[in-house]
Amino acid sequence: MAKHPTRFIAEKIVTTRIDDAPVEAVRIARDLFFDTVGVMLAGAAEPGTRMLHGVVRKAAGDDASVLGTPIRTSSFLAALANGTAAAILDYDDNSWRMLHPSGCVVPAVLALGEELGSTGTEALEAYMVGYEATGKIALGVPKLYWRGRHTTGTLGVLGATAACAKLLRLDVEQTATALGIAASCAGALRANHGTMAKGLHSGQAAADGLLAACLAGEGFTARQDILECTYGLAHASLPDGEYDLEAFGAGWGEPWEFLEPDAGPGIKFIPSGTTSFCAAECAVEIANRHHPNPDDIAAVDWRTTPVSLDIARYGVPEDRNQAFYSVPWAIAAGLIDGRVGLSQYDADRISDPRRLALCAKVKLSLHPDLKKTTDPSQSVAGELVVRLKDGTEHRHMRLRPRAYPRGEPWTRDQLVTKYREAARRVLPAERAEASIPLASDLRSLSNVRDLTALLATS
Repeated sequence: MAKHPTRFIAEKIVTTRIDDAPVEAVRIARDLFFDTVGVMLAGAAEPGTRMLHGVVRKAAGDDASVLGTPIRTSSFLAALANGTAAAILDYDDNSWRMLHPSGCVVPAVLALGEELGSTGTEALEAYMVGYEATGKIALGVPKLYWRGRHTTGTLGVLGATAACAKLLRLDVEQTATALGIAASCAGALRANHGTMAKGLHSGQAAADGLLAACLAGEGFTARQDILECTYGLAHASLPDGEYDLEAFGAGWGEPWEFLEPDAGPGIKFIPSGTTSFCAAECAVEIANRHHPNPDDIAAVDWRTTPVSLDIARYGVPEDRNQAFYSVPWAIAAGLIDGRVGLSQYDADRISDPRRLALCAKVKLSLHPDLKKTTDPSQSVAGELVVRLKDGTEHRHMRLRPRAYPRGEPWTRDQLVTKYREAARRVLPAERAEASIPLASDLRSLSNVRDLTALLATS
């Protein structure tokens, strides 16, 4: 590993090109970018995002679009609003290593790319470099999440910075400085899961990353060794020494983060924390195979991993924000509806007494066979046991979520279906349809503005 990791990573950001990446990495990047655009459109309809729109509307600027609205504002505030929209439903892609990098990087790339008039290839390349930077920085601070930091925001701001530095064509010195600026914006606390502030982490990361790159381009100063220096990111975040300076930047592009067999990306088809996924899929399987009457269910037991139990935060949710992080809610929704998607988190369902009553019957416990699982792809594995009042028992076990590493791969049809449902929350049907080929194939765009024009409303 390089002696000066911050500078090493800055050099990689500057010199890496999209043509350096394997075709499969580009394909996955294209799919994740497309998926994240759809997620931003879905989140644009959320109350918390609407509140932020009210603030953004009052700000000066006309450089970039707030997706799903007629608002135009500064690229900084567009990144803030769109980044929050990308994460507020917890519907954006996931990585076991760095959580949700796309929700931080894509909004920054779109906002700055629109301002600059970047090509689609330039935007995709910047996104790929930002995603790669996030993952290779995460290698040096693997304990960050477990010490209370929400790594989506804490590391995502560095990825957004890398992407924007790429679009701005900053040199190595400027890029290292930009990372130094961004590291001072790397907050994000896990305690805010289940509130609107959790989604704001991605919005702040996108906006602050854009700001950091722009400031560095103007000559603003910061430490150029911020990852490794005393009181820098690693030392200040993990003062007990639970970091590895040698790991920062290791294996850049070998493989690309998109191609990591265990830590690579997963696409979400449920708007919820990943810890709900295997549980929800087990519930859907039992519902569709056995059709239990919810009123006849006496008890439900979700037996899972220590990691999953640590992350699981809410039981019976008091509102939608808590429902996104409630494993019992996902299970109850799956058992009643035979599916778990966007509509299962509508406000009227969250207040449905029948659903809440079933949710209250769900208990979480440790599965004896999953106490010491070391396979990261099985982090949220578990077995669902549904007991009926007549003594009948239904069981189903799931080791990995679908569309996640080592699980069933996602398909284009699944991505388009998810995107279409998300986009139609805020866009007319014909505009949503017209945006699909552009959002899903960035390299066909001569100007990012051709896409963002379709994603705004009149």
